[in-house]
Amino acid sequence: MRNNILKNLGYLLIWADFYLVLFAVHALFLGSITLGSYLREYLQILGYLLEWVGSWNGITSALVTFVFGFPAFVFFLFRFVVTTTIGIWLVRRFG
Repeated sequence: MRNNILKNLGYLLIWADFYLVLFAVHALFLGSITLGSYLREYLQILGYLLEWVGSWNGITSALVTFVFGFPAFVFFLFRFVVTTTIGIWLVRRFG
């Protein structure tokens, strides 16, 4: 039973994040945005949380500024590759 659940979780990780490919294409070709503007627009609470963490000291402020400056394309592509790789590993291991 556990193997079946993990195999299905692998399939979910492979196919559920396909929208990230669409976001990456949009961020790359149609409207180049940074990760900071994406988080502020679509995940407002996370943007505020990261700004709060950035206000702790100079190091966290520099780190948050660095992360906010990333192109959103890199973030979408990295997240898609990581979740798809984990999904493929789960399907091969427990499938």
